[in-house]
Amino acid sequence: MTWQLLLLGYLVLGTVSYLLRRQLAKTFAKANRLVNAFFFVAVLYPIGLLVAAFTTPDLAIGWTSVLLLVIFGAIFPASNLLVYRANRDLDAGLFTIISDLIPVVSITVGWLALHETLSGQQLIGAAIILMATLLVTLPQLKHHMVHNKSALICAIVAVVAIGVGFVFERYLMTRMDFGAYLIFGWGAQMVWGVLLALPERKSYKMLLDPKIRGKLLGFSITSALRGLCIGGALFLSGNVSVVMASASFLTVLVVIAAYCILKEKEWLWLKLGAASLGVAGLLLINL
Repeated sequence: MTWQLLLLGYLVLGTVSYLLRRQLAKTFAKANRLVNAFFFVAVLYPIGLLVAAFTTPDLAIGWTSVLLLVIFGAIFPASNLLVYRANRDLDAGLFTIISDLIPVVSITVGWLALHETLSGQQLIGAAIILMATLLVTLPQLKHHMVHNKSALICAIVAVVAIGVGFVFERYLMTRMDFGAYLIFGWGAQMVWGVLLALPERKSYKMLLDPKIRGKLLGFSITSALRGLCIGGALFLSGNVSVVMASASFLTVLVVIAAYCILKEKEWLWLKLGAASLGVAGLLLINL
């Protein structure tokens, strides 16, 4: 299986996960730490262990890698909490616009830290995809006024941290094999997810509410499989810049899915044009 197939899985699962998260945030926003912990403990890590069992992982990763995991394993769990906090006070459209910065951060940090660059053709493809994401969110810009600066700061910090987190994930995969990363890397994320949820531990019964159980499971499973796909793509591709440039097409898919599923029908031709432009960029990067 090539990394492009895993990237395709990431794009599809990421779209579903994003739509479920939007619905979950509206009905279950007060227990975001518990949602975060449930995702890591009950779904992400078990799936990681199951996949790792089939890879014959080399568990001798060294104490330096263990230390890095302990320190930086908090990046994704903490970012998830910031995303929920931002979504509580910022509408989904504005957050989508801000999240367009994730591939820009990953490409920049990957170039500076790992010296992973794009070829001329890939750079043009990345620019086209980023142009498509800007185009598809452009109609929303004039409708969004920021009334909560703390929420805006949370969104920006989360987006930057996620972008850096993907680069860090790629770096760790140069120090250990993929199966070992699923065991130790996702294990560290699970521990941090639990620690961050301790202040809300007395409200754990909220997770049993039938009204959100299906959405919670759907969000957790699709997010876990999405993480597996993007992690595998980073490991197989050997270049975080190429993967994240392609992954930025997710924004376009989310907007198209919102049109089809949530019946957000404004600016249809602009959205279709952006989708076509994004596909052209993907082809330039991956051919």
